[in-house]
Amino acid sequence: MASSSLEKIQLNSNTERDDAIFSARALSWRTYIELQGSLRLRRSHLVEGKVSGEAESRDRNVSRRGFAKAVLVAVGAAVAGLAGLTQLRRLREQPPATTVVDTSAVTPPKSRDVAELVLLNGKIITVDSNDSIVEAVAVNAGKYVKIGTSEEIRGLVDKNTLVVDLKGQTVTPGLVDSHCHIGGGYAEKYYLDLRPGRVDSISEIVELVAKKVNETPKGEWVLGFGWHPAYWKDRRHPNRFDLDPISPENPVFLTDMSGWYGWTNSYALRLAGIDENTPNPPGGVIDRDKTTNAPTGLLVNHSAMWLVKRPSPSKKQLEEGIKYASDMFSKEGVTGIIDNWVRGKDLLTAYQSLNSQGEPSTPTDVYYLVNSVADAEAALKALSSIRQGFGDRVKLKGWKLQVDGGAATAFTYEPHKGYAHSIPSLNPETLKTIVSMLHKSGLQICVHVIGDKALDVTLDAFEAALNENPRSDHRHRLEHVVVSPSNAALKRVKRLGLVISTQTQFLYFSGDTWLRLFGKERLQMGIPVKTAVDMGIPVALGSDYPCSPDTSPQMTLWSAITRQSFNGEIIGPQESVDIKQALRLHTIGSAYAAHEEDIKGSVELGKQADLVVWSDDIYSIPTDKIRDMKAELTIIKGQVVHKSSDTEVMVATGSEYLSS
Repeated sequence: MASSSLEKIQLNSNTERDDAIFSARALSWRTYIELQGSLRLRRSHLVEGKVSGEAESRDRNVSRRGFAKAVLVAVGAAVAGLAGLTQLRRLREQPPATTVVDTSAVTPPKSRDVAELVLLNGKIITVDSNDSIVEAVAVNAGKYVKIGTSEEIRGLVDKNTLVVDLKGQTVTPGLVDSHCHIGGGYAEKYYLDLRPGRVDSISEIVELVAKKVNETPKGEWVLGFGWHPAYWKDRRHPNRFDLDPISPENPVFLTDMSGWYGWTNSYALRLAGIDENTPNPPGGVIDRDKTTNAPTGLLVNHSAMWLVKRPSPSKKQLEEGIKYASDMFSKEGVTGIIDNWVRGKDLLTAYQSLNSQGEPSTPTDVYYLVNSVADAEAALKALSSIRQGFGDRVKLKGWKLQVDGGAATAFTYEPHKGYAHSIPSLNPETLKTIVSMLHKSGLQICVHVIGDKALDVTLDAFEAALNENPRSDHRHRLEHVVVSPSNAALKRVKRLGLVISTQTQFLYFSGDTWLRLFGKERLQMGIPVKTAVDMGIPVALGSDYPCSPDTSPQMTLWSAITRQSFNGEIIGPQESVDIKQALRLHTIGSAYAAHEEDIKGSVELGKQADLVVWSDDIYSIPTDKIRDMKAELTIIKGQVVHKSSDTEVMVATGSEYLSS
């Protein structure tokens, strides 16, 4: 019965190539973690710090090359990508759950007193104000029209209803990713893939680049992404001399996984006019030889990376990349995306074009990147015309600013062991000017803050703008918040009505680097999820794709609970939350961060029917198994957009269900 009905169900599909990538990517990091055993990460070789050639190394219990081969065998593909009641009560206070809409206001007319979609016989976690669990839901026009028992909902089934028999499986609201950059999805499709699991060392990257150079006409660029020294054999950062012998007549630019480092060859540096006399740009660092002052080929932070003018992706590549990443997220159970790094007219236009086509598959909110007063002036001047290109699928929500860079250049009060602690990407006065300008637009502002001083100067800017032009319920946002904020700073966050949007999985992938850079004491309240929740500060969770090896919400949830680093260190254990809290933050909490908690983020009457059917019971599964859960069925606005091939969940037409 299921096979015949499935042929009739229209699912959003991908090319065979993309499906293969998805499968390998989904398995790669989970397989990697399983294969690690007692393998320990060398603390001194993580990408977000200045690494000395004399850094202490650690013996391996498992060879990296052996791992790479094991991953290839495991995935069968050549591509490997990658407490208590009081606490819960406090969490429910911020952000508030939506008041349940009266059923009579949303029930369809009697002539349509049947459902287009029903889910029956399940454990449906609603994430409403009571954290209710129900058996079944009915959906019409993409919204919940009835919530209750399977017996109650079964009466809304007719021959045309799509019936999902959950057979006892657990369902949650769709996850909302509060911070990612799917506009960068094109790199995963069109550039050299240098991510962990794909390469094991500098020499392996050089081999891939050499092969690409041989396929590329002289003078044309070779571009790659995703390198991550934390998982290399090498005990140093890369430099131009690694690339020069194999690329004498082609410029090469390789972006690291975090997006804050560029690795170039000498050809690219010459084209950019970068030499020993080139000053560091504001907020950036040109890494140099300590003896000659000559550039090493490593560029740190965006302003330094942008000195090298690389070819831009085409409109088609941008659109295909967005669709690719959006489809990937829906396969992981994400039903809402916030891309808060939309830089430049080309990417903005690509999003507008996709919106006109009813794409991407996962509804997306975008925030436009502003780097200067001139950027802000130009963006505000064009705002009215820009807004016309957005609509139901892609919404323009606001602005993005960056006050500091990655961890190695975090703007902090006290020195750290990175490149610099005192070079903000925007100086405090310029930041105040820009925030004031953008605040007047009525849209949200997201600000990237890693260091404690970066946080405080951002709070100064927000406070000045709000004093100048008071505005209720603005929900301006603080992105990341890595170095422990002071209690005074958090009180200001609360008083100013700000949202903390953070990414807990970085505690695993970057936590050991952070410990080396900042020390354990300065990280006790880093990513302060629990403290913020207890204070009534809204918190949202996201992945920061593509800046993390594993961008699944399962990994984010697991990390919010365990706060465990790759080396097994527990970073700020008092900031841990339980699974109910973590799920709330990643659903309605993230919806709240985009002014969307009235329409999504929980299973309540009148809200958008965004749902995920999981392979396991998220509330009862052992914590260490949470990151291994699979999204077996993903539903967005009442439409099935993903169904795994091995699920036992039955999806059938009403006529088939009623006759069975």
